[in-house]
This record gives sequence, C-alpha cells and structure tokens, in this order.
Amino acid sequence: MSENLDRFYADLLHELGEFARRSTATAIGAAVVVKRVAQAHGVKMADRLPLPRFSRAEREERSDDQWRGAQ
Repeated sequence: MSENLDRFYADLLHELGEFARRSTATAIGAAVVVKRVAQAHGVKMADRLPLPRFSRAEREERSDDQWRGAQ
C-alpha cells in the first residue's frame, strides 16, 4: 500500500509541476490534473466526486473583470 501511495504522490507532483508551468494555469485546472492522476491510479472516489467549479455569479464576475481589464 505504501508503495502505491508513494507512486501516486510522485506522479501527482510531476503532473502538477508540468501544469503549473503553463501561463494559463488555474486552481480549478489543477483539480482536473489531480482527478486525472487519481483515476489513473484507480482511486474510485475520483470517478464519483465532481470537480470544484465556480458558481454562476463567480463566473459572471470573473468575465466582467476580464472584460474591464481588456479595455
């Protein structure tokens, strides 16, 4: 069991490191990476639990902020 956890952790850190190098990396995107690695390692909860996401109000606020920033 410990060896499996060690491999999972090593793979997770590697994938998160690669993801973090992207200029567009976000926390929600990092959650996608975590879910993908967990699924690859057979973590059953990764298939059942939804990814975190912004509420509609948060998405609209972020969209407005990005629009204002582009002006």
